[in-house]
Amino acid sequence: MPLPLRQGLTLGLLISSIALLSSLIPGGPIENRDFGHLGAILVLSFNMFLAGLILASTVAVVLIWKRSHFGGGLAFLCSVGFAGVYLLDLLQIFPTSPTPMSVALYYVEAIGLIAAGLLMAASQSLIVGKGHAEPLSDPTGSFNLSIPMMLMILTVSVGIIAFATISALGLESTLLLNR
Repeated sequence: MPLPLRQGLTLGLLISSIALLSSLIPGGPIENRDFGHLGAILVLSFNMFLAGLILASTVAVVLIWKRSHFGGGLAFLCSVGFAGVYLLDLLQIFPTSPTPMSVALYYVEAIGLIAAGLLMAASQSLIVGKGHAEPLSDPTGSFNLSIPMMLMILTVSVGIIAFATISALGLESTLLLNR
């Protein structure tokens, strides 16, 4: 049975938001600013937050797909996280860098901010307790991950966080020179 319009729209906006934020991994084609002056702990913490936001959004996608009552609330919380990340960067509050923001980065973040706002509106109607929310499945529906799948997700997450932190601190050239 196809998803109702609100759930499908929320799902599409969540997947778009995940893709937009994922494209901004430091050292990638879009985000190439240097954040070495912020310090390793702050950059590592921020990268862990971003990875957590992407993982939580992925869980929200699964919950909405399974028509769980909790998907809308989690999607709304993720939309606030996405909007906060983009707003802080576009307003040059955090993270700051001596390297200027590229035009591509500016546009991706502006589009991401718009998507986050739309996601807020779409997911709000799916939050449990809303009188006009679409009927969803039993809230006790299971969401199980196997141990190997959890280990794979953890390994990939740690790898991405390490790569992003090394790139953001500008350490990749130092590591290559020490070989």
